[in-house]
Amino acid sequence: MSSTTVLTKAPTTTSSSTSCSSKTITPQSPALTYSKAVATKPTPTPAKPILLVPASVARCSAKWGTRTQLLTLLHGEYVRLYQATQQDPMVITVAVEEEAEVARSKGAVYPNVMKNRITALKKVDTKSAEWVGKRKEIDRKRKGELMKGDLITDPSLYEPLTTGLDPQKEVSSLASLMHLPPILIKYGHILTPPSSTDIATAQSGVSVSQGWEICDRCDSRFQTFPGRRESDGALASGGKCTYHWGRAVLPPRSMTMGLGGPEKSFTCCKQSVGQSAGCVTGESHVFKVGDVKRLAGQWQWVETYPNNRATTDGGNGNGGGVKVARAFALDCEMCYTTLGMEMVRLTVVDFPGGEVVIDALVRPKGEILDLNTRFSGVSAKEYVSAKPYSSENCKSGLGIFPSPEAARGEKIDIQKDGVSVLIGHALENDLCVLRLCHRYIVDTCILFPHTRGFPVRNKLAWVAERYLRWRIQKMKGVVKGHDSAVDARCAGELVRWKIKEEVKKGGGGCGGCGGGGCGCGDGGGNCGGGGVGVALEKVAGVRRGKAPGGAGRGAGNGGLRFDGVAAYMAREREAFDGAVNAGGDKSNGMSKRKRGVFTESDGEEGKG
Repeated sequence: MSSTTVLTKAPTTTSSSTSCSSKTITPQSPALTYSKAVATKPTPTPAKPILLVPASVARCSAKWGTRTQLLTLLHGEYVRLYQATQQDPMVITVAVEEEAEVARSKGAVYPNVMKNRITALKKVDTKSAEWVGKRKEIDRKRKGELMKGDLITDPSLYEPLTTGLDPQKEVSSLASLMHLPPILIKYGHILTPPSSTDIATAQSGVSVSQGWEICDRCDSRFQTFPGRRESDGALASGGKCTYHWGRAVLPPRSMTMGLGGPEKSFTCCKQSVGQSAGCVTGESHVFKVGDVKRLAGQWQWVETYPNNRATTDGGNGNGGGVKVARAFALDCEMCYTTLGMEMVRLTVVDFPGGEVVIDALVRPKGEILDLNTRFSGVSAKEYVSAKPYSSENCKSGLGIFPSPEAARGEKIDIQKDGVSVLIGHALENDLCVLRLCHRYIVDTCILFPHTRGFPVRNKLAWVAERYLRWRIQKMKGVVKGHDSAVDARCAGELVRWKIKEEVKKGGGGCGGCGGGGCGCGDGGGNCGGGGVGVALEKVAGVRRGKAPGGAGRGAGNGGLRFDGVAAYMAREREAFDGAVNAGGDKSNGMSKRKRGVFTESDGEEGKG
């Protein structure tokens, strides 16, 4: 390395600084001297070798010798399948982690589970597609392409899962994963467009409010001027907005609390609640609308399958006996306008392949107050320079639709011999900005519920990291934002992970893949077979004890039928009576924070 001249003052004490890239002045002594500092490369600390020994777990009934013996056999099989050496740290890690998970979760049946797993691995062919792909993943890890353990941080390295089913069977499996209408309503989905009378009532409230809203960020009252104020061209009153873009959360329980109990702090700057007005300043106050009827007054909802209401509301299980012809994963990014929160980017990918069908920006109906770049990922430069969207230029860059209606009306090749299923995370938000009423939905918010139950939801980033080992939506100190293409593909892969797990459980698979079981519990679906009524609530995403159906009966190719499900559906519809068109503040049409369709801003707790 080349030496560098460092300008310093003669210190009174020895300095420990080894920097050689900048000039520094230490104010301990007035005497100014020149010294020659030679940069030396630090000696790297050798990494500790990974040992093939069982990990320490709590409450494991198996003896240490038994665990060591079974771990050695498991490791031997992985060495054969990965075509690696005995000392390969990656293969050792795979074996140790799997053995520890079995010891932690299986308890008294640990030896049998391990022996069955080793026997199953002995039967696996090293030339199978699954293990060829896994060997490639290990090779990338050795090259350092995967960071922080096995969390994949580069979207170009995201690889699709292997479910063991062909694509058409994966699509058919969605019939048993779709959610019942009462569950969709509970999670904020709009299944029926508001009536013209309700829309007129909401519009009269908006006219009375004269554009006064409550800021979604700082809770200040301000006035909006759609079309700009004539006197000065302003879009909103109230000046700039100072706010915290993060959420207020309690500290971990393990931390020592002072007198007065735990104190909430913001995730964005770690400041305590009430310590300051905010850590970020926006150019304008913003708001979002939660009243469905008011949103319909801006532009109306469209129902995709109006003739299929009786089918989806009937008693044929959550699939309704319908045939799934095709599926798409969907994600939208939102911005703030003078009409509230609107769509600014739309991405649709095919399921299960993940090929992009539509990926384009959208010009909202209202004037933009804030592009919400921190969460939408859409910059002003990208938005202004976008060319009109067409299927030909979509590969050279993001085009832009002239309006939300144009984006919603973009033609997609949908087969006529069945229904199309939409997949997404917190999909009610995306369908709201699209003004789309759709009944055939697989929502990963419902498939992967929070441990505390509804209304708390898991973020998409957490679910992806937990089940796919994908790290998404990480900004690392810079304003990067989300990528709707990555989020849509991630939601599709999470559904494929769920299908893969159900296939592992046996009973013929999930949905259209087998005979026994019911719903997504133990396989079954379109091919009929036995089942239990408990699975009705399980696939619907309801955390309760038993479904009111008792024993279920197979229904051939029409899905599963459950005794008593009609009574269950009647009770659920009664409980949610009037909830289809509910939402928002009904007093004067103004939106309130955390009400209505949106639970949090895109990228926060509600959206992921």
